[in-house]
This record gives sequence, structure tokens and C-alpha cells, in this order.
Amino acid sequence: MEHFYTARMSSVMRKSLKSFLTCIFFSIVMLGASGAWGQTNYYVATDGDNTNDGLTSENAWLTIQHAITNSSGADIVIHIAKGVYDDGPITINKELTLVGPNQGKSGDDSTRGDEARIKNSKITVTAAATIDGVEIYQTDDTADAVLIQAAATVKNSVINREGVSTGTIARGITTAVGTAGYTVQNNLFTGDPSGGFFGSHKTWNSGLWINGGSGNVKDNVFENCRTAINADDFNANITITGNTFQTSG
Repeated sequence: MEHFYTARMSSVMRKSLKSFLTCIFFSIVMLGASGAWGQTNYYVATDGDNTNDGLTSENAWLTIQHAITNSSGADIVIHIAKGVYDDGPITINKELTLVGPNQGKSGDDSTRGDEARIKNSKITVTAAATIDGVEIYQTDDTADAVLIQAAATVKNSVINREGVSTGTIARGITTAVGTAGYTVQNNLFTGDPSGGFFGSHKTWNSGLWINGGSGNVKDNVFENCRTAINADDFNANITITGNTFQTSG
């Protein structure tokens, strides 16, 4: 009787262990597919197609705005592959994250690789979204390359202007009047210094223009800008700390 009981218990334990290991296996598979629990991943590439489903890098979409408009689910992350994206205006009206190939690397990090360059697109952010690890590149006369109208974050990106025309009132990032909760962190604001930093400049007239509200501006590098930061309606709810200023007007 004791031998039968022991054998039966061993059989039960083996079955339980097998079920447990099976659950672990499928959990790992699901985690690998999603990248993280509950995260919904989409992909954009310069050789993509907006008729694809956007759910893998092999079936990437072509344009960033299409990805934003058609993305859904919890914790949306849109992965932007290296290359140049010249797709016109972009509006980010969802709480999502745009990540480039240099996600997590500060704008002046010497180990940055090929960029996902968003060219001559005014990016208007109306939701608590995050932009991480891209290059925002301007050559035209768009007044605000990025306009923040919500508690958004722009980090680990290069904000670069090489203007075709001179003396343009162009700003890298602007916060709308009274916007609360924004973060601008670990970016490199830079541009073409060949026109100098006065009336004939080709770089940013202002790297960052703050219009009151509340937020954090920290650990950025401002170089080759006519003006690094304009802080209108500055108040105690705006923190500007740890930034580096060099070769600017």
C-alpha cells in the first residue's frame, strides 16, 4: 500500500511539474513576442508598406503617421527603423512611445548608430506620449519642429537644423502656453553654425522655447544654437538643471 501511494504521488508530481514547465515555456514565448507583458509593438521602416499589418519588422508600415493613426492596444510602442522619413506633418494624439534605433542613448552619445531621421515634419504632441532615440532634422522654415501640448516626453534624441534659408525664426521644441508635466531630457540640440548666430544664422533661432506651465528640462546639450533656451513665464514649477551650453549665441 505504501509503495502504491508513493508511486502515485510521484506520478502526480511529474504531471504537475510538466504542466508547470509547459506554462513557463509558453509564458517565455509570449513575452518574447510582445517584448513585455501587455506591450503592443508596431514597426515602421523606409521599405515598409502601409498595407501591411505593422506587427513585425518584416511587415512594417511605411509612414509614422499611419502607424500612430492605426495603432491600438495597451502600452503602444512604435519602433522606427533607421532611415529618412519625410512624410509631412505628424500629430501624436495617443499615449504611446515612438522609439528609434538609438533608444536610451543620450543625444551626444558617441556610440549612437544610424538614426531614424524625421525630416521637415512638424510634430505636434497632444497626448502624454514619449519620443525616444530619433533625430528630428529640419532644413525648411517650419516654425516649431516639435510642439508639445501635453505631458509628453522627448528624450535621447538629436534636434538638428541645417537651414537652407538664413535668419529663420525656427525652434527645435516649443511648449504650448501653460502646458503641464512635460519632460525634455538627454537631447542634443544642434545645427549648422556656418551662418553665425545673428541675422544670417542657419541653425535654431531657439533650441527650446518654453511658454510657462510646468515641466523638467534636464541633462540636455545645446550647441550651435542662436539661443539655447527661451523661458517665457518662467516659474517655480519649471526645473532647468544639468544642461550643457556650448558654442551658442
